[in-house]
Amino acid sequence: AYSCYVVNCAGKCTTKEVVVEVDETAIPDCNLEVGISVQGQLNCTMTSVNLVATANEMGVTYTWTGSTTGSVRQVSNEGTYVVSASNAFCVVTASASVVKDVTKPTVSILGAEDLTCLKTNVVLSASSSQVVDYVWVGTYTSSSLNVTDSGTYSVLVTNVVNGCTVSDEVTINESKENVSVFISGNSRLNCLVNEITLTANSNQPVNYVWNGDITTNTKRVTAAGVNSVVATYGVCSASASVSVSAINTMPTVEIESPIQELTCSNSVAVLSAVAVSADRYDWANYDENVTRNVINSGIYSVKVINQESGCSASASIEITENKNLPEVTIGNRTKLSCSRSDLSLTAFSDDAVSYVWSTG
Repeated sequence: AYSCYVVNCAGKCTTKEVVVEVDETAIPDCNLEVGISVQGQLNCTMTSVNLVATANEMGVTYTWTGSTTGSVRQVSNEGTYVVSASNAFCVVTASASVVKDVTKPTVSILGAEDLTCLKTNVVLSASSSQVVDYVWVGTYTSSSLNVTDSGTYSVLVTNVVNGCTVSDEVTINESKENVSVFISGNSRLNCLVNEITLTANSNQPVNYVWNGDITTNTKRVTAAGVNSVVATYGVCSASASVSVSAINTMPTVEIESPIQELTCSNSVAVLSAVAVSADRYDWANYDENVTRNVINSGIYSVKVINQESGCSASASIEITENKNLPEVTIGNRTKLSCSRSDLSLTAFSDDAVSYVWSTG
């Protein structure tokens, strides 16, 4: 039994106890239960989740902390959330914790090296301690990237669990070695030098290719023309060329002499070498003059040389000798006497001679 007091203050205040009999067996038991399910996980990609309150009875009113009503509440912050579920007879509560995972993944890039003449590519490898997806600049989705050009390369790493991302980048430089080549050797052919050897030289351990597909560092040349070589060191190269000239100027020579027969009256023959395109003379007796005097019969030769081309020419001449004494006789050899005081003498010769008389 329950007692209550009724107060009437309309006139004189009085109290009166009223006894109310309650049948407690008529009040039903409170079997209401409520629970909260968290729909998802707050992270870098899911910025809000739904909290869903579910009771074991129909007709339940849900009230969340903060005066939000309804069985579903959307939240974007981590924390503990409480819901009250009530019916006509009782009120029950439940709570749920919401956790936010925004931990960024880790990433590092390995394999960054400079590009050189021999190293034409590098493989960049991205790694992480988490389970992640990789996206390189250019939409390459592998953990590694083959690089053939200098530049800055970045990778975006996404944690597959919470969607959080982080990026890293490296710079690939180009440090190609300087390659040079030059050609040494005589570059002139002539009558004395009909073959020369050109030699290619480089500051790197290169491979050589001459015009004519010669792949050694030397080339034998027997004709005038341009000779070029390409020196290759990996993907780097250099070239050089040299022009080989051929000077083949041929001199000409003849020997002239006023007389070609020595006689008693012409005992000296002056030989003259008449040459074209020659600047050196060489007689058989090592005389280097243009002319030569000879007093004996024989065959005389001269060699002339063009000293620029090294070419030479020769000529010869034969000098004969005719120094036989002429024969002469005197006719009418009559003696002078007392009766003959003069006489005429006549000289006779079969040779073409001139006569000079004397009294000695």
